[in-house]
Amino acid sequence: MDYVRVVADQKEELAVFANRRLCAREQESRIDLDSDQAQIVIGVRRSGKSTLCQKVLRQNGVGYAYVNFDDERLLGLKPEALDSLLEALYVVYGKFTHLFLDEIQNVEGWHLFVNRLLRRGVRLLLTGSNAKLLSSELSTHLTGRFNQIEMFPFSFSEFRLFKGRHVPQSTLDLADLRTDYQEYEMRGGFPEVQTLQDPRAYVRTLYESILLRDILQRYPIKYAKAFADVANAIALGYCQEVNFAALGRSFSIRSVHTIQNYLAYLERAYLLIPLHKFSFKAKIRIRNVKYYAVDPALMSYAGDLAASGPNRGWRMENIVFLELNRRRGRGDFELYYYKGRHEVDFVLFRNGKVAQLIQVAYDIANERTLRRELTALACASEDLGCDNLLLITLADEGRHDAGNGRQVDVVPIARWLLDNK
Repeated sequence: MDYVRVVADQKEELAVFANRRLCAREQESRIDLDSDQAQIVIGVRRSGKSTLCQKVLRQNGVGYAYVNFDDERLLGLKPEALDSLLEALYVVYGKFTHLFLDEIQNVEGWHLFVNRLLRRGVRLLLTGSNAKLLSSELSTHLTGRFNQIEMFPFSFSEFRLFKGRHVPQSTLDLADLRTDYQEYEMRGGFPEVQTLQDPRAYVRTLYESILLRDILQRYPIKYAKAFADVANAIALGYCQEVNFAALGRSFSIRSVHTIQNYLAYLERAYLLIPLHKFSFKAKIRIRNVKYYAVDPALMSYAGDLAASGPNRGWRMENIVFLELNRRRGRGDFELYYYKGRHEVDFVLFRNGKVAQLIQVAYDIANERTLRRELTALACASEDLGCDNLLLITLADEGRHDAGNGRQVDVVPIARWLLDNK
């Protein structure tokens, strides 16, 4: 293998990056280029991990070398070949202080190579698309020597920033804000989707590629069609509580353990994010789970969804979850759903207490719908001892009496998404 040619070709490809239109991402501030820890960015494919790293390196004027292990010429690279690849990097780049290793999880035994480079004082940036593979090896082999940054597709705020929108000031701006939201709820936040007329083919291809490359080729799945059927069933049931046994019966899969493994694989590939049911007893929290899509585009275009699609209420709930998940990553609260006398979409749990209850409803113009949502919040408020109640809708705003002196704040989703609290 001519590693010098591979590295040189990839260096030429980097030149294209310099002409790209880039969007500021909140994770930029979390990368520490001066640290002797490996900076590791993980997340779903095509979420902007590589762009984030290159943007930070270039903005700081750092001399760096780069290798992308997703290159088909490097597939199946053996650990003993990494030294030859490192020599090729020095031939092509000369001296460098930082090394960017893209999609490092494709290399068997990558952690040994990384550890050796860290001992030599090389500053490292790594990306990866498989949560389980990276996290398990990080904790085992790089204990205390890494800074992990989780990356997601564009948030609504980043989506608007990419489009050049300004902070809304007037009533007209708020109308435009709602229009932006309605585009975002269908198009989603994958960066490359934003310049496409029709994202359908892109998202479907990405979804199928993740199933094949990050799951079917990586894990011991004997029946690929059964796995794909389960994946599509989950895609049609985002935001709903999963009954593992019932899901297995739907596809003649007797083993609950097999179903749980399938869902774990989807989660490790960042297609799904789990949310557990709330209980003050920690052991009970892990028994029930919902799953959410990592991006709204997967609800619009992936799998069989292009034809049927989830209702807009579920789509809105998924978007609210994604934003809460981002805030959870930089905040100090745990996130759950609640199912008691009524179901409440989200419970924010902080310092041993329920800090806020959030319900999502697309449209509350119907009085019966409004009463149903207010009643759910009021009952959960009584059960959990929390009076901080929020109802997120498409367009409504104000305050409503939920009974027994409890007040519910109502806010339009587009405005809530831009609130950085």
